Amino acid sequence: MPAEGPGGPAVLDERGRAERRARRAWEGRPGAGLRAGSLLYGLGVRAWSWAWETGLARAAAAPIPVVSVGGVTVGGSGKTPLAAALARMLEAGGIPAAVVTRGFPDELALHARLGGGRPVVGHRDRTRAVREAMARGARAAVLDDGFQHRRLARDVDVVALDADFAGRVPWRLLPAGPYREPPGALGRADRVVVTRREAGPASAGRLAAWVRRRLPGVPVARCALEPGRVVAAGRGPAEPAGAAAPGADPAVVLAGVMKPRPFLAAVRAAGLAPEIAVVLPDHGVPRADLLDAIAARARRRGVVTTAKDAVRLSGLLPADVPLLVLEERLTWEEGEDELRAGLVAAVLRAEGRRVGDHPTSEAG
Repeated sequence: MPAEGPGGPAVLDERGRAERRARRAWEGRPGAGLRAGSLLYGLGVRAWSWAWETGLARAAAAPIPVVSVGGVTVGGSGKTPLAAALARMLEAGGIPAAVVTRGFPDELALHARLGGGRPVVGHRDRTRAVREAMARGARAAVLDDGFQHRRLARDVDVVALDADFAGRVPWRLLPAGPYREPPGALGRADRVVVTRREAGPASAGRLAAWVRRRLPGVPVARCALEPGRVVAAGRGPAEPAGAAAPGADPAVVLAGVMKPRPFLAAVRAAGLAPEIAVVLPDHGVPRADLLDAIAARARRRGVVTTAKDAVRLSGLLPADVPLLVLEERLTWEEGEDELRAGLVAAVLRAEGRRVGDHPTSEAG
């Protein structure tokens, strides 16, 4: 296994060769095949956008206000913790909110953990999911990873813009780069939140300034996604989710997320020193033989992973292998109050429009 770096764990990278090659090319010079693929992808994205912008395709209306949280890069921009934070802002403003996702079990479980009891609805048909959210008492739906999901009309589009890529990775479309859409797509945003894990606050500040120049009048906020507590994953009464894990010393760290490098760095920053790092594709599950090897290596000391990965691992690892989660906390660095006030006001206006369009039988 190649070493991750001085003092770091040995790394077993289970991602496919094509994925590893493309990710290395994002920060370097993509080959002709990746550049050709990026050109074709860009043509498709522009045709798709044209269909919506000209009215050829029409979005379905939602029965309650919809706040979409999305990004322009593949994974890792903090959309899930940001969606939970925006739902809390709405609730603090007196608006019961639900979170709507695509339905991946790990995302549902993570939102349930972050949500403190708010409804979490997952379904590929987001319109159906929003109706279910309303039936469960929500007055607003926060759509996780919805910027490109234009089939459902939204009242507020919040874009998470990843500062970890800015300045390090050119704005190239997939597969030659990590971007889902060209820079012009930011024009659809009502609000932008610059997020960072690896990048410093100065880099995030420069990106925020660039957004303000490009989108004058669009509010911009900044937040950091930082390591939190090491806690039990929660696999039964003896190991409740979120229980403190003092003295944790896991032998293995596992990351099946889009950006594993920041998580591995966060594990070290938390004072943990695992011997082995296992990197899986996003939403990936270890093979049976790899699970056996992880269990054998981690017995008694345990495995530390992300909250999403813990959902997949909890039923796969033997009960005598401790499963730990390194939590992540979102810390606002700029624009929190303006974002909260603007979000609540926009949702109340959208709610008022719906009442005006559908008067009750007592009206008039």
